[in-house]
Amino acid sequence: IQNLKVGVKGKPDTATYRVPTFEQILKLCKHKIHIYVDFKEADASATLAMLKAFHMQKEVLIYINKPSQFVDWRKTDPAMPLMLSLPDSVKNTESMRKFINQYHPDVLDGDYSQYNDEM
Repeated sequence: IQNLKVGVKGKPDTATYRVPTFEQILKLCKHKIHIYVDFKEADASATLAMLKAFHMQKEVLIYINKPSQFVDWRKTDPAMPLMLSLPDSVKNTESMRKFINQYHPDVLDGDYSQYNDEM
């Protein structure tokens, strides 16, 4: 990741911008801002260890992309705040209630069009 360069398409820029590592981000943000971690294909235990190394475990929100990640995070750190998206199958209050009762998300993500007045 450190070999990647960031630039603006169609805009000549002589500066070189590097994509920071997770460790660099944690070091920079520590006790300054809370961060949103869009959790892709990483290991929850390794991620938590790094968060703890920088004393950032109370300064993040983890966005979960699939059910197995949710289970893994709840086993790794039950207190870690997790955000989930509503699955496409949730169309009404009853299916939303079932989803929430099954996963107990801390935060629900979603576009306003996913919700109706009843929900």
